[in-house]
Amino acid sequence: MTEEQKEKMAAGRERAKQERLAELAAAAAEAEDADAVETAEPEPDEAALALQARRANLLQGVPADIAALISDEELDAIEAEERAKAEQERKKQALASVRGALRQIARVENDLISPDVLRSDAERARLMEPVTFRVSVPLEGSGNPAKSPAGLRVDGFFYQHGQTYTRPRAVADSIREMMYRVHLAELTFRTLDQDKIYGRGDAVVLKPAQILMARSPMQFEVAA
Repeated sequence: MTEEQKEKMAAGRERAKQERLAELAAAAAEAEDADAVETAEPEPDEAALALQARRANLLQGVPADIAALISDEELDAIEAEERAKAEQERKKQALASVRGALRQIARVENDLISPDVLRSDAERARLMEPVTFRVSVPLEGSGNPAKSPAGLRVDGFFYQHGQTYTRPRAVADSIREMMYRVHLAELTFRTLDQDKIYGRGDAVVLKPAQILMARSPMQFEVAA
């Protein structure tokens, strides 16, 4: 065998060796990739994350052992029920506004009031604007506030003393007038004896009306 043939055989063996090493390296890389795919954690589902966030928000403050007893179906049912109640209340308010407008029209048609009081489109729009107000009524003689809270009932809805509500301006105006009347009635009742005075010696003398107006004036806080 010549030297040239020997060199060719050696080169062939080296080439075969390198090809075998490359095949083994490729097989090892494929095995590592397969293991990585099997062990990789699945991507978090957005819907599941949103559901977890919703539960955490609705059940905040509830002990964990109690929160675990409340199912997602129960939360969905409660949400649907409260949404239905809110829609019914909103509908009731809208009907009250419509009833007030129709009442005015009927009174005009029967010559009970002047046609000038019928509202223009701009006035109707203004009366439908939302107004936030706080209810204030006299607390004297209202009994036990815990059992029977003080307040006003308008179209079947109870507006509790000290609470804040957002209603159309027409409803707010009606409640403001009612508040004025109940405060005026209370002041009238408390000041029947106008000759009675308060004060001793050189102290300032005040009549009941002055004292009551200073202590419990009617407040109608409005924030558009």
